[in-house]
Amino acid sequence: MTKRGSGKRAGKAPSTKAGRGLRTRLARARRTQELAAASAETIAHRALRIGRALAAPHGLADPELTRMGHEKLHAGGEAAAAMALRLASGHRLWTDFWFQQGRRGLAVLPRIAASRSPLEMAQICSVSGAMLLADCLGFWARAAGLAESAVDAGARPIHRIAAANARRLGKAA
Repeated sequence: MTKRGSGKRAGKAPSTKAGRGLRTRLARARRTQELAAASAETIAHRALRIGRALAAPHGLADPELTRMGHEKLHAGGEAAAAMALRLASGHRLWTDFWFQQGRRGLAVLPRIAASRSPLEMAQICSVSGAMLLADCLGFWARAAGLAESAVDAGARPIHRIAAANARRLGKAA
């Protein structure tokens, strides 16, 4: 049981938004761990094949070596496209911020001009500066969320291809 007025309720689950953020971060951590393990496994298999290929005169004709290059280009292209789609909304983020600042500036200028004393003008400017700071912090929080979203989108195709390679090469070994 919690104290009255502490802001916490006993037996209540975290808010949906907080739970969703935690699930997203856990999923990202899981994908990162899986990607690291799949990459290490794939690198080990392919390093062995490259070593064998270099030892035999006809070994460089191994189709796995050609496939490796094509897969990297394909995964990189898919990742770049996924990230570009997410980052496209960044333009809206910037324009919304700057238009908001323009509107705020146009709204505060007449108040500054009509102020009756330097103290009143300083108070208006202080409030305006605090609003600018709050707007900037909000903008950067949204920009960080956009960056996280873009990185996640770009990591998905790379994760998918790396995991498939590890499975395929593991069966072939």
